[in-house]
Amino acid sequence: VDSSHALLDNMRIKLENKAFHISKQYYKTRKYKAAIVSLNNTLNTYPDTEHREEIYFLILKSNFYWAKYSIDSKKQERYSNTKKAYTKFAYSFPESRNMKEALTILEKATENLKELEKKSS
Repeated sequence: VDSSHALLDNMRIKLENKAFHISKQYYKTRKYKAAIVSLNNTLNTYPDTEHREEIYFLILKSNFYWAKYSIDSKKQERYSNTKKAYTKFAYSFPESRNMKEALTILEKATENLKELEKKSS
């Protein structure tokens, strides 16, 4: 029984790592929407993953770039989602080594939202 539990644990770790790396590959290939969905699925399936911090950070970056390269009519919603992703990341990992870059992304998203609001007025 003990050895079968060890084998199951080992397989879960392999599946978790595989799901994470597939999600990360979507980000690297600039398929930001797919990355967001896949990263969220990885978090839902493996909530105690060791990659949690990096997943939240990649969700933040994916939201930002998805907004940046979107058509104008979708940008406002997607930059708002970027701000929400930042809030989740900052709340979950306030001492992250990526916090400086996350703050820069938040500032750019906020700035771009203000510009969009000026254009629509």
